[in-house]
Amino acid sequence: MLETQDREQRKFVVRTVLSSQYVSDFPDAILNSANSLYMMEVDPKDEKLLTDTIKVPKVTLQRFQRLGSGPAADGSGVRFWACSESRVAAPWRAF
Repeated sequence: MLETQDREQRKFVVRTVLSSQYVSDFPDAILNSANSLYMMEVDPKDEKLLTDTIKVPKVTLQRFQRLGSGPAADGSGVRFWACSESRVAAPWRAF
């Protein structure tokens, strides 16, 4: 039902925000229609899902994982990774 509702809402420019600790919590239909993704950490069990379903390059995931998790040493906050679907340059762009 959630997958159908999400598709129907797009006609009326309604956006849905879903959140979870793990990407694998979402059904494939939702992941295939996602156009933005925000992450604070990459769980190793989600790596294959991110590279296969969402087409995030493995090198991007590896670079993000090397940054570590939790607050930055200088107190500037917690790192997060955002990517959005872009039809201009590439299927997924990381910011």
